[in-house]
Amino acid sequence: MLVSGLLTLVCSRHGIFLPDAAVDLQKGERYVNGDYALAGALRRAQGVHDIRLIYDVNCQYSRRLRERFEKNFPDSSDLIDGLSYLVPKAHLPGHIGDCAYEYSPNYIEGCGRTDGEALERDWSLLNKVAPSTWEMGPSHQHEVLEDHMNEINFKKVSKMRVCL
Repeated sequence: MLVSGLLTLVCSRHGIFLPDAAVDLQKGERYVNGDYALAGALRRAQGVHDIRLIYDVNCQYSRRLRERFEKNFPDSSDLIDGLSYLVPKAHLPGHIGDCAYEYSPNYIEGCGRTDGEALERDWSLLNKVAPSTWEMGPSHQHEVLEDHMNEINFKKVSKMRVCL
């Protein structure tokens, strides 16, 4: 099965790529790929409450998520109970009117002014690397992309200030 893209999860506030949360996509984006990445991220977030999942098609993706998790990730199905589902602000104008209210970070307590577009900013950095990985084998491609994601994370963490 040929790889047609990459799906990753990042912290929307800091833009840090999450470990165990990057998966290949095959032609025709399927929810199971996103479910697999989400399950990996949630396993590392056990004990964290009030997680907000921001995805450009969350109004569709969130439907039957529990059913899919109970079938494919039964050990992690209880981890999705605390999720709130949001759509990034720049993607909301393309949705119907109800989505603008129900899925907007503007109306969710605790979101601050998060726009949900951190991943788009990270992709602008990874897109420069993508052409050089197209002809690589799967293992080499994964290693190169992972190295670049780790570099992006390292640079961001290095620039963060420590508050005493």
